[in-house]
Amino acid sequence: MTNAQDTSTFTPIEKITLTDDLKEYRVYFNSSTGSGQYIAFKFGDGNNWEIFYLDDIVVETIPACDDPYSLSAYALTMQSIQLSWRIHGVTNGYNLEWGDDGFTLGEGNYVGNI
Repeated sequence: MTNAQDTSTFTPIEKITLTDDLKEYRVYFNSSTGSGQYIAFKFGDGNNWEIFYLDDIVVETIPACDDPYSLSAYALTMQSIQLSWRIHGVTNGYNLEWGDDGFTLGEGNYVGNI
């Protein structure tokens, strides 16, 4: 919003469908072309009032390496495993490191630029 007192200045960035099991959701403002300086949340169509609660809201700069989500492992054998994950933004150029439980980063098995 450009004016916190004027609801007509509300510009939607992303529409989220709420579910009972929604625990965390990220909204990225890097594609926003607006000039708003206020972050606002709108629920419903604006004609009917309902109550919803938000907590632990964090506003921060998008990190150079964003956290992956929807992690999964499959096709496990004694010698191999297939991994998949989803990411926002850049889709390649990531580094993968793994090791025994509790290994120190920088001392594990490493594959770069995947």
